[in-house]
Amino acid sequence: MGSLIVPGTFAQNPTPFLELVSHRHDYDRVMQTFIKVLRESFQEDARRHGRGFVERIHTQHEEKRRAGIIGKWFRELRGGLGFSLARTLDELPKALRAELDGGSYTPPEASRLWAPGGA
Repeated sequence: MGSLIVPGTFAQNPTPFLELVSHRHDYDRVMQTFIKVLRESFQEDARRHGRGFVERIHTQHEEKRRAGIIGKWFRELRGGLGFSLARTLDELPKALRAELDGGSYTPPEASRLWAPGGA
């Protein structure tokens, strides 16, 4: 996740991911949410399966895999479906949990409400 931008080049070096985030403070909010969703997914696994299970699966590879799922859904919800940033961030834990549980995630229908700037 940290390799998305080079520090100090937020506006100078946009990537497809960054094009979905309007302001620097939004980028920080997105990164904080990604980390929170990732951490909470392991906590939920510990509640369901026990601490030993999580200690076995909590590897760097598994963190990257889960972060990839979160990033994929962020791009789909925000970029593909045009969800607001707030709604996108709210849906990420549901999307990740669905995939981790071996199911599929179906995004809710887009809201009929319109917000300027997609905020």
